Amino acid sequence: SLANEVEKMIKYFEKSDKNIFLIEDTPTFTFDPKLCKYKRLLGSETKCLISSAGYKVRSDSYIYDFIKLEERYSYAKVIRVNNTLCDNEKCSMVFDGKILYRDPNHLNINGSRLVGSFIAKEILRRLHNNE
Repeated sequence: SLANEVEKMIKYFEKSDKNIFLIEDTPTFTFDPKLCKYKRLLGSETKCLISSAGYKVRSDSYIYDFIKLEERYSYAKVIRVNNTLCDNEKCSMVFDGKILYRDPNHLNINGSRLVGSFIAKEILRRLHNNE
């Protein structure tokens, strides 16, 4: 299972005196971002959204295992990225008018900058607060 493989990796680094960050995956969309982009440019109605419920089901399939590992190993930390792209109802592939995905599953440069900035800030916060 994924949890077993991640735990092996955590144990491998146990003596290195390093923190390990387990980062939640970003949402996968059911449509190509190009459709979202061009419909928006043409003034067609498009939402560029998916329900956050579907993303939560996929994320929940592994995130609770990650949280258990975080509880078991003090140097393993879970970073949830869902709040950067989702709220309680929907996940969007657009932020500040910019498309964030290059295909239904991978961030583009804009998306990488947004999510990467969040992750970097979260890592620094956790290290500073010794969490």
